[in-house]
Amino acid sequence: MVRAALLEPGAPIERLRWIEIVDLSDPVLAPGIAARAEELAAAGETRFDVLSTLIHRLAQLDPSRAARLGCDLLARDLDDEVAVATAALAVAAGHGNCPKVLARMLERVPCDEELWCNASGEPARLCAADELRDYVQERLDGSPHDGVHAFPRVLALVAVGDEVPARVRLAVARMSYQVVAPPPGAPDCSAAAAARSCGLSVDVARRQACEALNPRDPRDYDLDVDDRARTIRAVRRAVH
Repeated sequence: MVRAALLEPGAPIERLRWIEIVDLSDPVLAPGIAARAEELAAAGETRFDVLSTLIHRLAQLDPSRAARLGCDLLARDLDDEVAVATAALAVAAGHGNCPKVLARMLERVPCDEELWCNASGEPARLCAADELRDYVQERLDGSPHDGVHAFPRVLALVAVGDEVPARVRLAVARMSYQVVAPPPGAPDCSAAAAARSCGLSVDVARRQACEALNPRDPRDYDLDVDDRARTIRAVRRAVH
């Protein structure tokens, strides 16, 4: 009775405060969950916590329908981290097809390890979608609020498949480039003299080269990056 009242079309939003504690795992409820979620989404509902819970449950019960709804929500450029992460999870779990929308989540290139799948000691390598399927299932089995800050881009990577933006692949590649000495007469920002001259370590040089692909990010060093030779030459500290 309570579950039916929660999922009743047009029911007052106040009822949905109980959504987190009511068992909605019965597959019979999937059509009602989908209808309620789609109703709230179409109405521009700002209770993103409730909407995220419904989509998360729908992704467990009816992945294909959840993927379509998740793709529609991402196209609206939602201003809520939980809702974005849950929508991306729904698309990834349901093998949805909205690569252009999801690619926008990867416009800022990843200069940390959340999207890497290389073994220790190997060059940085972008994960393939199949390598992240267990991660998707782990998120699907959890709560829509678990680790929300960590995984939206991972889920986007799974969902876009072969449509990963070239800048993202290049950014990850730069995290393995060789750091070389600067031109004659320039302050030595190479790895050997980093601590003494400009405080630039190999890791920092690579991260700066990666972040240079985010044009709006400030840079601490002027770099000469040769993507063909896979080298980074730190010329001097940048002046802001």
